[in-house]
Amino acid sequence: TDKLGCKLTTEAIDVLSEVKPLLSNKDVSIYPTITNNIINIKTEILNSNNMLLELYNNLGVKMLEKVLSSNSTESLELSAYSRGVYFIKITDKNTSYFQKIILK
Repeated sequence: TDKLGCKLTTEAIDVLSEVKPLLSNKDVSIYPTITNNIINIKTEILNSNNMLLELYNNLGVKMLEKVLSSNSTESLELSAYSRGVYFIKITDKNTSYFQKIILK
């Protein structure tokens, strides 16, 4: 531990190898991007078992975390959240996909 209280560690960390915007991606699609309460998430990644969906508000606070099935379509209910701009991050192994959502 140094004088600031930081500790040296040898833990391994995951590193993303790629970030893809959803607007031009065929592996993951989220629609509609402007909604009153429900969005659909369609994943067409065949060789993935665990995909993580995270929903962030415009301040970067994580509001929701959910595991998604690969090669499926799921609906996400957002009516409990306030109107505004949100960001969805879907992580699959070493790739992350991002999409802005407007909740009106």
